[in-house]
Amino acid sequence: MVFEEKPYWYQKLNGKIDPEILNLMDSVGNNMWDVVHPSIIDYLYRNCLDLPWTNHVALIAVVKTSYRNYVPTSIKHVIKGLNARFRTLFPVIGLKSMDDWNTDHVYDYITKRVLPEHTDTQRYNFLTMYDPASDMINRFYDNKLDEEKKGKLKKYILPRIYEDFFDQLGKKVISQQKINRKKETDAIVPYYAKLRGEAHFRWNLVSRLRNKYKEVLESMEGQNVRYPVSFHYEENNGDKHYFRLWDRRSFVIAHKDQYSSETFKNARQRFHAYSERVNEHFLEYVKTINMENETVVDHPFWFMELFKEGLFGNAPGTTKLMWDMR
Repeated sequence: MVFEEKPYWYQKLNGKIDPEILNLMDSVGNNMWDVVHPSIIDYLYRNCLDLPWTNHVALIAVVKTSYRNYVPTSIKHVIKGLNARFRTLFPVIGLKSMDDWNTDHVYDYITKRVLPEHTDTQRYNFLTMYDPASDMINRFYDNKLDEEKKGKLKKYILPRIYEDFFDQLGKKVISQQKINRKKETDAIVPYYAKLRGEAHFRWNLVSRLRNKYKEVLESMEGQNVRYPVSFHYEENNGDKHYFRLWDRRSFVIAHKDQYSSETFKNARQRFHAYSERVNEHFLEYVKTINMENETVVDHPFWFMELFKEGLFGNAPGTTKLMWDMR
């Protein structure tokens, strides 16, 4: 007997999200979750389960993906922002359920009746996520669902807010941001020429790397490639950069001891995040050697020190430590 592999979203979210949301279909009968990016599913699974708003943000994620075709980073930004702010607001307001959430709580937050220590920018950022999300979900509810489905999903629809209130705070924040930017730019004007020259140098450095990367990818088309693919190129100053090109699947297989057995299995069998549909290439920097004196060059790319110090990605350390380092 052959068992059909369940979709990635089903494995992660079945039994944790309302089935009415997981079984949403598009206009041609396909499940809307089939096109939700794995990174969004992973975020929901790791950060948004067993919360009063779990189904609300899940509905936003799938509708944004299928109904409006937003890019994954934009969708994840919204659900991360809403999740974070709900986590802050609910204990302060004393809410236990989204059934008790209404626009009065939004207004209380925006008018500083709750969390007065938050800045206008924090409040405005919440509005820029909540207002479009609630508007989109309400339009989806009004125009895309039949009456039976409306009855089952109504409790997961975020209430709308008034646009004039949104615009009022927005103008205040934007005005203050302009003042802040002017102060910041005034401080760097004396160094403008030097900064501009350094910016051109850095841009050209990365541009040459990108062009070489694209050249290597083009040379691989139609070939039976064994990863990693090593390549190098030389700068005018005699520096020769060495890189390896991987895809996600080959990197996991080559570093089996650093991944779970489930992840390794998925990579070997090209499932889920390692399928051809979502597979991606990336570079591993190896070394740089100056060919004139045959010495190793430390940090030829300015951003490497940032990686070394753990300032990108989910590096270990407290939030305060990370911000102090930045």
